[in-house]
Amino acid sequence: MGLKGGQFTSAGPRATATAGPGLDAGAAVPGPSRRTRRQSRRARATVVSAVLTLIALTIGLTVAVHRHPDVRDPLWAGRADGLAERFDAEEPGSVRVVAIGSSRTANAFHPPTAEQVVTRATGRRCVAFNAAVIGNGPVSQYMHLRRLMDRGVRADVITIEVVPALFADRGDGAAHELGLLPERLSQADVELLSERRYVDDNFRVDWAMGAANPWNTLRFQLLGQVRPKWLPPGAVRHTRKLRDPSGWLPWEEEITPEKYRTRVEWVRTEYSNIVRNIRLAEIPLRAFADTVAECRAAGAVPVTVIAPESSDFRSWYSSASLAAIDELLAFIRANTDGPVVDAREWLPDSGFTDGHHVHARAAAGFTERLVREAIVPVVGSK
Repeated sequence: MGLKGGQFTSAGPRATATAGPGLDAGAAVPGPSRRTRRQSRRARATVVSAVLTLIALTIGLTVAVHRHPDVRDPLWAGRADGLAERFDAEEPGSVRVVAIGSSRTANAFHPPTAEQVVTRATGRRCVAFNAAVIGNGPVSQYMHLRRLMDRGVRADVITIEVVPALFADRGDGAAHELGLLPERLSQADVELLSERRYVDDNFRVDWAMGAANPWNTLRFQLLGQVRPKWLPPGAVRHTRKLRDPSGWLPWEEEITPEKYRTRVEWVRTEYSNIVRNIRLAEIPLRAFADTVAECRAAGAVPVTVIAPESSDFRSWYSSASLAAIDELLAFIRANTDGPVVDAREWLPDSGFTDGHHVHARAAAGFTERLVREAIVPVVGSK
């Protein structure tokens, strides 16, 4: 390009100035100034530094999470710590009771009531803990029980929750449990689940991809530790802090009849199609059998509890689904020598918050009956 008559003109492969004050014909256009080159080098250095810092932070968090896998699942880590502390503080010879399951058990099983009933009936001191975690199902129950066993925790009685909907085949052969989200699992967890054929290669790939970007994968866990109020609506509050030292998670909100009907409609939208078409899946059945075997190997009596449900919830089951539940109960009884409690009809509708979660005011009564009918008899025989 060149200047001619006040306009740029083509001047071949090399640009020359052909007119204009202060410019000699054929003179080269000046290159970038020293200041411009210095700014360019600084910009490149800033970008490279930012990239290297990001890589270093990612590697650092990956190493930290590998060394402290409880960062991935603080919901469970807080319960595991609370359980270990509670059991370690007890004198030898105490009856130890642990309840595992989902939010249904977390709301319904009241450890102080369990301790009182056992002590009153047997004369022995009892310590009970509610180790249920929101989103758990048969596979994640097994995984969490293995975590407890690996930590050296031992119990005399372990209650195992059964929710029929979580044994339903969804058509893809996978276990649909919030407790099995890849970001909540450690490498050891994934290896265990793969060994037991609970997850497939696609699950392992998803976990590996998430592990390669921990700042994104663990954003809710990390935010929940420092600023839980900043979590978006609907996100699980990942915190290690227990609301109750016994692990109980009470639902204490006042439930009016109108609020109950609204909540039941929400639950119906989520569950009605599932419970209307139950066909038993192979993975949760195996997980239940493995959980029972793990209890027995650790010297604990397994007490299986089919969780209570309101009349509204139970009305959504079709005749085919009820037949599938009968089949499930037959499988359970064939694979455990411990008590099997069908508590589906134990509570009135007023004892629920939404048709399947027990309100705090009904938890003590439910626990008292469960312990009296299923736990005291086996404790007395140990």
